[in-house]
Amino acid sequence: MDESKEIWALVHENVKQIKKLSDSQLKTDQQVKETQQQMKETQQQMKETQQQMKETDRYLRKKFSELKKYVGNMGQNNGDVAETFFYQSLSKSMKLDKFSFDTIVPNLIKVKRRKNIRGEFDIVLYNSEVIVVVETKYKVHPNDILLFKEKKLPLFRLLSPELKNYSVYGAIAGMAFPHEVKINAIEEGLFVLTQGGGNVLVDKGIVQTF
Repeated sequence: MDESKEIWALVHENVKQIKKLSDSQLKTDQQVKETQQQMKETQQQMKETQQQMKETDRYLRKKFSELKKYVGNMGQNNGDVAETFFYQSLSKSMKLDKFSFDTIVPNLIKVKRRKNIRGEFDIVLYNSEVIVVVETKYKVHPNDILLFKEKKLPLFRLLSPELKNYSVYGAIAGMAFPHEVKINAIEEGLFVLTQGGGNVLVDKGIVQTF
């Protein structure tokens, strides 16, 4: 009889352990389900976040493109204003410093097709002996002077072999011309053209031929 009680006690204890294990397994299964659900929700949130990032990126790219276009157009418009002013003023007088001219050409394009070389020059003044190439800017920067003297003027010479006997001078014109930049241009042997009272004002030092 005692042995039978012990057996039933063991059975009862085993049943309790099995129930505990079953309850623990159910709890674990529930935790796994909850974790899986949380993972699904997290993945969904990540997808939504990625989509929002893509939309934000597209929006920013569009706005940047619009801003770049606006700034470019504004710069182009300012450049057109400067070029128009200096062309109209010079075409009325047909003079620059001590020189008088017969011809003035805006937006002169010269091409050497065999070597695939092309140059565009804002304003060019001619007479039978002298040429002045004018670079126009709304606001002149130091780098403008360097590029004009070291690249554009030599390029004009390269593209104009028929004008080898002419004296070629350079002039840089600006609606806004900081004082230190003006001094730099004069020291580089260029004519400096500015505007004052609706007229073209000319400054120079020892001008160079190019």
